[in-house]
Amino acid sequence: MQNTTKSHIILASAFKQLKHFFALSLLITFSLNAFSVDDSQQLNKEEPSKEALNKKEFNKEAYLDLSKPYQQNNPQSAKQDNQATTILKEVAGAARTALGSTNSGNTDQLGKKVTTDIKNQAINKTEGLVNDKANKFLNAFGAGRSEVSINGMNTSRLNYSIKTIQPLSELNTNSKELTFFQGGIASNRRSESNDSRRTTINLGVGHRLLVEDDMAIVGINVFTDYETKSKHRRLSLGLEYQRTNFSANINKYHILSGKKVVNAAKEAAWSGYDVKFSGQAPYLPWAKIKGTYYYWDTKTGPNIKGNILGVDIELTPSVSFEFGQENNNTMNATNYGKLTVKLPLGNKQKSTNFAIASKAFKDSRKMDLGELAWVERNNKIKNSTILFHGLAYSVVTSKKTGRVWLDRNLGARQVCTSSTDEACYGDLYQWGRAKDGHESRTSGTTTTRASSITTPAPNKFILNGSNPSSGVRDWINNDSNGALRIAAWKDGGVNDICPAGFSVPNKGELEAETLTNTATAFSSFLKLPAAGSRNQSNGNLNDRSVAFLWARAGADNKSADSDYLRIDGNSSRIENIVRTRGGSIRCIKDL
Repeated sequence: MQNTTKSHIILASAFKQLKHFFALSLLITFSLNAFSVDDSQQLNKEEPSKEALNKKEFNKEAYLDLSKPYQQNNPQSAKQDNQATTILKEVAGAARTALGSTNSGNTDQLGKKVTTDIKNQAINKTEGLVNDKANKFLNAFGAGRSEVSINGMNTSRLNYSIKTIQPLSELNTNSKELTFFQGGIASNRRSESNDSRRTTINLGVGHRLLVEDDMAIVGINVFTDYETKSKHRRLSLGLEYQRTNFSANINKYHILSGKKVVNAAKEAAWSGYDVKFSGQAPYLPWAKIKGTYYYWDTKTGPNIKGNILGVDIELTPSVSFEFGQENNNTMNATNYGKLTVKLPLGNKQKSTNFAIASKAFKDSRKMDLGELAWVERNNKIKNSTILFHGLAYSVVTSKKTGRVWLDRNLGARQVCTSSTDEACYGDLYQWGRAKDGHESRTSGTTTTRASSITTPAPNKFILNGSNPSSGVRDWINNDSNGALRIAAWKDGGVNDICPAGFSVPNKGELEAETLTNTATAFSSFLKLPAAGSRNQSNGNLNDRSVAFLWARAGADNKSADSDYLRIDGNSSRIENIVRTRGGSIRCIKDL
């Protein structure tokens, strides 16, 4: 445990130093890159012929799902394998991968591993083929460029996006200005929640001008966005500046719709703005530094202010990998990674030479309106949905108390459709514990108690033995009165399990909603299910007809127990029980 902690500290320190380097490089890029000295020899080169321009292929981008393995065959191979040989090699490769990561004594596990790897490779190859063919077909129409991306073929519903940018005014090699149309539609699941799929339509027009002796492009654009599920509508105005090694975009978003009822909860969309910068990293022509600052007016609660800082590395002319970190005032910093493949791949794909250049920045060149670069903006409508640990939560407001709650139990994949809807049951926490894997309804068990409230065995539900009355009624050796864990379960506490601005409710907050039985609990604005609890002695699931909700404060009459709200078919009441019991959590917004 100590070595793991040290490793985390070292990694955190290294990433912090790397982030500072990125920030410094970003400032250098912004101050020098936009106006770097142009190479006179480059400017004196003859302009390419019209025929050469017509032959230039536009890049088509398709985003691959990083949760699936992706393998690219070596395109530099001199000998081209036929299709049968290629398939056999893929099967052999999948088998080798499975053998290398599977216990040789477990033949059943090996068989499943080989099957899974071959299936994943088949899915990725199929997705790549579909994307490539769809892009070629779509770009046969119109004078502009179009892009289609399809993924998630192994899920119940596909994710897809289609977008196009088309000139509205005459476009040729002598054009100094351009009016264009950009439109798109995208459908995706924003989280692991069953009800988080959203489809958004974006329509916009823009105008671009060549300036600074054709070394830069400036533009203005206006867009309207519409989300089909929520019926949210938004208008945006954007400004852009482009050079060879630098680009900047400013977008102002204004919501046109009010609150909408989505998944049985009221949802508000947000107005705001963002500022995006991108530029070559000094002395690294194969890397771009990308930065975004954003602000969202939430109307209720703290407004969101945050930034995204990343690096985009070109692996081949058609493949790049972007990684970085996002941080704002309402969430912990999160890292991200994104692999981008530009279609068609082409026949010759040489790997990037990751050498340090002798010059800080590549020479600038004249800009070409015909490249039809995409407008950089946020195409998804931001709303009050709370993304937390891979799930999308909304908020609901009590008419009786005016308090704001999450619309479902922690860990639930959807809002309840009935009081016995298992998809909305959620996780079962031991009182005062952090989210460490023990809350899963199928987690393993142990009888080893923790030495502190932050160091229990991860992924293990701690049992108190076969005889709780013997005095072993807790999952920890100390904090007998629960004071440390009461503080730990508040917003910002060391064991905080709720989204920012929310906490585990206390006894009075649970009682104030006056839920009389399981029927009224489900019919109420909280849509509470009879999710049951987890037994402290053997880890079994119990009370399938009862709602069990932990309260943050400890019990008044027994120092070793804590309070919870019990709702059954006939009544609702506050009781107390040993802290090793597993119970549901419904977070409430702090006042």
